[in-house]
Amino acid sequence: MRRHFLMGLLASAFSVCAGLAAPPKKPVQAKTSGAFSDISLSRETGDVGGTTLFFFNNGDADYVIIIKAEGEMKSPQISRTQIDGNNVQFVTQGLDKNLNPAMVQFRGTFSSGKLSGRFSNGASLDLPRKNPPFMATYSDMVEDRARGKVVGMEIITFLADKPYVLVLLGRRNMVFGEAREQGDSLQFDLRNPDGTQFSFKGKATRTSLSGTFIQDGYASPIKLPAKKSIWQ
Repeated sequence: MRRHFLMGLLASAFSVCAGLAAPPKKPVQAKTSGAFSDISLSRETGDVGGTTLFFFNNGDADYVIIIKAEGEMKSPQISRTQIDGNNVQFVTQGLDKNLNPAMVQFRGTFSSGKLSGRFSNGASLDLPRKNPPFMATYSDMVEDRARGKVVGMEIITFLADKPYVLVLLGRRNMVFGEAREQGDSLQFDLRNPDGTQFSFKGKATRTSLSGTFIQDGYASPIKLPAKKSIWQ
């Protein structure tokens, strides 16, 4: 009788403990912006290969710049992305399983130090969080947490099949396009989403980008320090 009584108490205790078990932990939210790259140069052949993905936000939309190297650097693409927690997906121009040009979808997952995923044509990516050597960032952009805004300017240069720049003004304006480089000089003439044009002519060094920004007939001097992107 006593034995049955003790077993009943133990069963009740186990039942209570099971009911108080800690709920499963939610996955840690990883940073879902910045550069992920495995592009490298072969010392034996001189060929360059790999992929760089650069994620950033503009207003209410997330974007990715895609740069691939297959023996040589290819023209970059830019695509809108869908990010849900640590998961991301986007569509870009690629090759289907028969190596014909086609739109392919990428689905991947961010973690603390890398991005892993697969394209719909079967190709996979496992990219470390890393700035590629052909990318430079000049920025005075900061996050104003009190107002929930990002303010300032960021200019990111990329060297692919030719020079390119990504110009960001806070989160309200984004332009990506071709640039011209010669030595340490940098120039570009681009068009805003509203159709207005702007241009820049200046000097890019290891420590800063300085020059003249012209828009609507007004010339403004700018000097941006070389630093890690706010998105990285």
